[in-house]
Amino acid sequence: MGREDIVRRTRIFLKAFGWPNDDKPYKGGWLVPLELHNGNVNALVFWKGRLMKIKNAPKVLNKKYYDTRRGKKLNEYEWTILKRHLLAEIEYLDKEFKKAQRKSKVKGALMGHE
Repeated sequence: MGREDIVRRTRIFLKAFGWPNDDKPYKGGWLVPLELHNGNVNALVFWKGRLMKIKNAPKVLNKKYYDTRRGKKLNEYEWTILKRHLLAEIEYLDKEFKKAQRKSKVKGALMGHE
């Protein structure tokens, strides 16, 4: 199987699941690095110069976190810190989404829409 065949199969796979026709890996506002392998789609995470599947991240990030600013290891694992950053970002995005929804409802109510 050549590269052209793999690219063609990937595009067919993406079209079947409603992805955009262009080669951009986003759908519905979400931009996520993806790996397509044998019909499986895996989300990827980039952490300290390493690109890995998110499901493999707890196994790979099993060392104590080295803080470059302080120059020493913290008493927390790399996975714990990555998880905290991801959850904080999701929480922030959720707040922004809810705020935008409230503003659009208030604006619609002021204009006479319900």
